[in-house]
Formats: sequence, structure tokens, C-alpha cells
Amino acid sequence: MKAKALLVETQALDEKLGALQDKLINLKVRANEDSLKFPLGVDGDLADLAIITGGDADAAPTAAAVDRFAKVKEIVDGYQTRWNNLVANDLPKVQKIADQQNVHVLILKPPPAN
Repeated sequence: MKAKALLVETQALDEKLGALQDKLINLKVRANEDSLKFPLGVDGDLADLAIITGGDADAAPTAAAVDRFAKVKEIVDGYQTRWNNLVANDLPKVQKIADQQNVHVLILKPPPAN
């Protein structure tokens, strides 16, 4: 029964993380043309903002660029809040159940690049 509780909690956390990830970046977009088929995530908004505000101009950002920045910042701040809530509430809950069952996480890191 205890193992089922851990499975349920980890699946719930995985779903919440996946839903958040889907808003930040669309993993279906693998080539430039894919952005025509699939909606972009916040990464697309940030890329758009970089194009709007970047470049070779030696001028202050336009009012439209400042407005776009404010909108993207609001979106990013909202997702940051969701992330913080997951880390502060959901993750400790899963860790507590895992600790009670003496289950530990194994994280595999890729080998260093040569």
C-alpha cells in the first residue's frame, strides 16, 4: 500500500512538471518549420522579445517593445511562481513519502565532454 502512495504522488508531480514544461517549451518543435505546426512556449516569446529589443540599433526600446517585455515578464513570473510552489509543496511531499519507505533518488549525469 505504501508503494502505491509513492507511485500516485510521483505521477501527480510528474504530470504537474510536464504541464509546466509544456508551457515553457514545446518539445515537438525541433526545426524552424515546426514552429508553424506547433504553438511555441515561453521560449518563443523570449526569442521574439530578443528580436524586438536586440539588433544593431543604438536607440532606446520602443514603447511597444517595453510593453511586450512587461507582458512576457508577467507570464514568466507566473510560471516561476508555479515552479516555486511545486518545489516548496509537492516535491517535499514526495520526498517525505520516499524517505518513509527508504527509497532514494538516483540521478545519472552525462559524462563530461572531451
